[in-house]
Amino acid sequence: MQDTDIEEWQNFKLQKTSKNLDIIKKAKVLYGEEENSYNVLFFSELEKKDFCAQFGICQ
Repeated sequence: MQDTDIEEWQNFKLQKTSKNLDIIKKAKVLYGEEENSYNVLFFSELEKKDFCAQFGICQ
């Protein structure tokens, strides 16, 4: 098995609301909770763009 380069993680902060939490759970993405926001993690820029396009919550 050969080692491969892993793209740098992409992240996006969302305001901490029940609606945004529902979206994050529906999208099945990795996320962490901070005091006033959710820090959503993506494997690539493309995954982040797809998430933003699908849910229309990225500004």
